[in-house]
Amino acid sequence: MGHSAKLPTLDDIKRRAVEERLEVLEGDKYAAARSLGVSSGTLYNNLHRWGLMPPRRKYVVRGKG
Repeated sequence: MGHSAKLPTLDDIKRRAVEERLEVLEGDKYAAARSLGVSSGTLYNNLHRWGLMPPRRKYVVRGKG
C-alpha cells in the first residue's frame, strides 16, 4: 500500500489552523487563542517553536551601585 503523497503531521495541521486563524483575525493573538480554545501562553509557545515570532527577550537585572 504505497502512498505517494506525504500526509501532514498533527503539528502541521495545528500550525496551519493557527496561521489561518491569525490571518482571519488580522494578527490578534489573544482572539486567536480564545477562538482555538487554548491559552495565549500555549499559542505564544507554539508560535515561538514554529519560528513565527522573534525569539523571546532575555532580561538582565542590573544591580545598583
